[in-house]
Amino acid sequence: MYFTEQIIGIFILFAPFGLGLWRKFSWSELTVIATGVAICLLVFANLYMRCFVAGPLEWLWRSLAYVRWQPLRKRGVVPT
Repeated sequence: MYFTEQIIGIFILFAPFGLGLWRKFSWSELTVIATGVAICLLVFANLYMRCFVAGPLEWLWRSLAYVRWQPLRKRGVVPT
């Protein structure tokens, strides 16, 4: 989730090639944006973890550490 927050905040919202929102918000507005992004990502992460064993970067790290692909989906879970 941390990496996703960084990608959203740095590259999409505030990078010159992104949405170009640099210096458009006050500190209080930035706090509201950061809180909203964090809440959305928490909801998404909880839904994601219902079907999957680990996040995509953790899964990749484990697969590289064990030198074989690790299972990504939980067994017996049917996505809805």
